[in-house]
Amino acid sequence: MTTTAPARPLTPASLTEAGATQPLARRSRRDQPLVISVIATPMVAYIGETVTVHLRLEASQPIHSAELLCALPAPLHVQHIHIPPPLQAPLQHDAGLRATLCTDGVGNTAYNTQEFIWSVAHLDARRYDVLFEVTIAHSADDPSSERWNGHPPGDSPALLDIEAEVRGIAGNGEAVFARQIIQISARGRSRWLRHLPSLYREDEFMGRWLILFERLWQPIEQQIALIDHYFDPLIAPPSMLRWLASWVDCPLENVLHEEQLRQWLRQATSLYRRRGTRAALQELLELYTGGHVEISEARAANLTLGKEARLGAGVALGKANHPHTFHVRVRMTKPEDPDVWERNIRRLIAMEKPAHTTFSLEVEYC
Repeated sequence: MTTTAPARPLTPASLTEAGATQPLARRSRRDQPLVISVIATPMVAYIGETVTVHLRLEASQPIHSAELLCALPAPLHVQHIHIPPPLQAPLQHDAGLRATLCTDGVGNTAYNTQEFIWSVAHLDARRYDVLFEVTIAHSADDPSSERWNGHPPGDSPALLDIEAEVRGIAGNGEAVFARQIIQISARGRSRWLRHLPSLYREDEFMGRWLILFERLWQPIEQQIALIDHYFDPLIAPPSMLRWLASWVDCPLENVLHEEQLRQWLRQATSLYRRRGTRAALQELLELYTGGHVEISEARAANLTLGKEARLGAGVALGKANHPHTFHVRVRMTKPEDPDVWERNIRRLIAMEKPAHTTFSLEVEYC
């Protein structure tokens, strides 16, 4: 392959050079013009084993001036690359040292990184799959230990970062960018050997054989170790959000989109603490509509005392007064189905207002 000088790093800041004048808005993956995904099989491997790295690029619309980068640590020795058209053989160069967090969380281990770069004038709106077949290098194959930078895996695994980035220009002129990093664990032998008698710890076959079972249990161990992330509304998987919302009786659970639901779950404790107040209702409506909300209460501003003043059930002080009522005014961008939105707003107000009150609603579209 051809060796070239290091390319510019693909960073969101550099996208402004391609014509992006506004910051990139947060969108769900399905709404993004470009989505990049990286999967390695297996995620836990031993020295000398072959690993398949699957890089998938999904373009939901035509992309111009696209640049795709895949960075692999030097201990991953590339054997073969399957490249779909219109991608050609990539440019390859040594990007120098990059740090990877060690297993024990103390210090960093830096490995040389090899970068593969594709530059394409035009990408159609479809899926592109690039497959790397790599082998985890033996330290014995490299007497100077250059691939491992003097830190080959032994009893402790080596964590190797695989990074993929893509950028380009969408059809509307917007600069788009996507990035993902995954990590694989390279082991000299299974960490489970420490639970066996010393006789087995010296057996190389046993050390590799137990790694097979570590692979089966690793996803479960990771889920247990990161279980708190599943209950954090800002980073929980989208499939968990509706379930979390059911715990706290979220109003309009099936109407709020993902970002709104995350924000509501984040503020649920504060909103419930103030439920029935004007401030809480206004905050909730603004979260749902994305607009500006004003709430005004009807008060007796024309109180008179005299012979004709009468008090009784259902009678309020003042003339033309409507007790226990309030008016809601919403200014928002006109949606595709205004009637549905207005019904949902009324339903939301009815669920959150004090039980003895009534309201009127005014919706202005801008």
